[in-house]
Amino acid sequence: MSPPRAARLLAGCMSGTSADGIDTALLRFEGDYPDLSWELLAWRTDPLDEGLKRDILRASDPRSALLVPTARLHTRLGEVYAEALRTLIRSAGLDADALTAVGLHGQTVFHDPRGGYGRASGNDPPEAGATVQIGSAAVVAERLGCDVVGDFRSRDVAAGGEGAPLVPFADAILFRDTGKDRVMLNLGGIANLTWLPAGRGIEGVTGFDTGPGVMVMDALVRAGDSRLPFDLDGGLARTGRVVPDLLKEWLAHPFLRRPPPKSTGREEFGEEFAHRVMESGYGRHSLSDLVRTAVEFTVESIVGACREHLPPDGEGSGDREIFVAGGGTRNPVIMECLTERFDPLPVRTSDELGLPVDAREAAAFALLADAFLQGVPANVPAVTGAVHPVVLGSLVPGPRRPLTTGTGEGGTA
Repeated sequence: MSPPRAARLLAGCMSGTSADGIDTALLRFEGDYPDLSWELLAWRTDPLDEGLKRDILRASDPRSALLVPTARLHTRLGEVYAEALRTLIRSAGLDADALTAVGLHGQTVFHDPRGGYGRASGNDPPEAGATVQIGSAAVVAERLGCDVVGDFRSRDVAAGGEGAPLVPFADAILFRDTGKDRVMLNLGGIANLTWLPAGRGIEGVTGFDTGPGVMVMDALVRAGDSRLPFDLDGGLARTGRVVPDLLKEWLAHPFLRRPPPKSTGREEFGEEFAHRVMESGYGRHSLSDLVRTAVEFTVESIVGACREHLPPDGEGSGDREIFVAGGGTRNPVIMECLTERFDPLPVRTSDELGLPVDAREAAAFALLADAFLQGVPANVPAVTGAVHPVVLGSLVPGPRRPLTTGTGEGGTA
């Protein structure tokens, strides 16, 4: 029997579909999969300046994205990611030389793994599936002088999967419990969940995107009042009322009726979605009412997904717990509505499990980078729909690494 692997220090970097900031996390891993021990050493969120955020949203809009600005944004984001990671490492009292690698998710600007976006009619054949994350791993490797693992989603798509969500693998490693079923819910731009049945390993995990997280409400706020980036502290939603007919129409969205595996993004629930609302007869309603309806849309789609696709409470293998992470946890109206709808189950945040709500996804991509370096397949076919497990990612070696070195099947420089 080979000895357990030595401790590794990895950083994760993530900016989500809301494009509101860069989450970074520094973790130490020790041991072999699946019995991995871990420690969160540092984490932080660095806001994106409004100009860069505007450029990201423009590049993410399939109606207006242009190659040259997007290519330049790819490099600019690499510089910004490198600086955010450098700041994180310094805050931990370390130097970049101590890093084993960085797991760089990048910024998703297009996600259409089934090739259905833009078809003139349902009878048109789909295009090839594609998912695109920008933010140059080469720039990060050069600036920090360490290996960078990126491009995590495309291999799963190539294997017939959705390329998302990928966090369930990390959830299973970090958060599974021997005596309690756990629902790990992420409230980012898109909402997704992981089901961790008690006492099970990777083979028992399921997960999928449930629909919009804060994406619809954010897009409505920007469309209705360009001075506001989002509904700060739920102030608009707090004063609004649900528009029943609009909510009913939204809840009939085809994505919500699709069975898992499934994933979605800005193509279905972003600016185009919001502009259709504002230009319809529903645009006469106050912005507060529209945002409040969007909150209810998010909550109902999450609750409905749990009811339809997870075992009923009490029929799992243990007591059930619900933990929430992501930027949407800072919207008190969403959290209050979730708490009310899931009662009597308590709704807690991932802070109680040792990972702050803004660190969970960055920590997950640090772990996915470690899995890549160990040659461990980290997609979960039951989650993504891939035909088989694959090693996720591609490696950009840092200057310290010999260019002839490669790892596993996951990719090379």
